[in-house]
This record gives sequence, C-alpha cells and structure tokens, in this order.
Amino acid sequence: MKHQQRKEDILFSVCVFFGAFAINLLIRKLFTTQPLVPMIFVFGVFLISLKTHGYCYGIISAFLSVFAVNFAFTYPYYTLDFSVEESILSAIIMLVVAVSTSTLNIRIRDQENLRAESEKERMRGNLLRAISHDLRTPLTSIYGSASTLISKKDALSEEQQLKLLGEIQEDSEWLIRMVE
Repeated sequence: MKHQQRKEDILFSVCVFFGAFAINLLIRKLFTTQPLVPMIFVFGVFLISLKTHGYCYGIISAFLSVFAVNFAFTYPYYTLDFSVEESILSAIIMLVVAVSTSTLNIRIRDQENLRAESEKERMRGNLLRAISHDLRTPLTSIYGSASTLISKKDALSEEQQLKLLGEIQEDSEWLIRMVE
C-alpha cells in the first residue's frame, strides 16, 4: 500500500512540476514579461504539497522549482546564478508554502483517521450492546425457569414442570441459533 502510494505521489509531483515548467515555457514564448513564472511554480509546489503524503515531495519540488526558475527563466538564461535576491526570496517563499501546506494536509488526514477510528469504536460499542441485549433476554428466561424448577419442584405439577422445561429448551435453541 505504501509502495503504491509512493509511486502515485512521485508521478503526481513529476507531472505537476513539468506542467508548471511547460506553462512557463509557453508564457515565455507568448509574452515579453515573465512576472508569473515564480507564481506558477509556487502554485505547483502548493498542489504537490496538498495532494501528496508527507513533507518530502513539497520540499523537493520547492527546491527544484527554485532551480528551474533560476536556470530557465532568469537572465542570464541556462546558468545557475543565486546572487539574485529574487531567487533566495522565491526559495524561502516556496519552502514556507510547501511546509505549511504539508503540515495542514497531515493534520487534516490525522483528524480524518481519528474520526474514522472513533466511528469504528462507536459502531463496535453499539454492536456489543445489541448482542448483549439479544443474549440477555433468553438467558434471563432460562435462568428464571430453571430457578423455579429447582426451588419449587415439589409445588409444581408435572404439566407445569414440562411447560418450564419446554421454555428452557426453546430459549436454549434460540440462543444456539443466535450464536451460530
């Protein structure tokens, strides 16, 4: 299960990252100004942090996005130059977005798990109460009939004794069916 989830998270992260990269390349071809480039990558980091499990994918996508913006969309193109203050600021913003979104996402998932666990526990309690009630009724009847037979054997006629034994047998059979 975790292995499958990891694959899905990696695939989603790669698709969103390359989608953001492709959108930025398209914007670079169509427009002369590029103020949207960092915002599109921040949005990509946000989506990755929101939809994946854990902090790792968001943080890695934040670092990769900073390198992508610096390398492909900041002059001089196709060189890494981190002396530009915007790159450092973009890195900090993307990391904050990744960590805060991942934290909120993890808290929400934890709350959902707690709610599901609480619901299971409530259903289990209701089931046990229902079973207890269904078993207690015939047991009380069996106990009462058997106690009457033991304590008042001499005072009961043979017909009354057979009637009580029949009730005991009937309730015992019902219990056996219930347990099975």
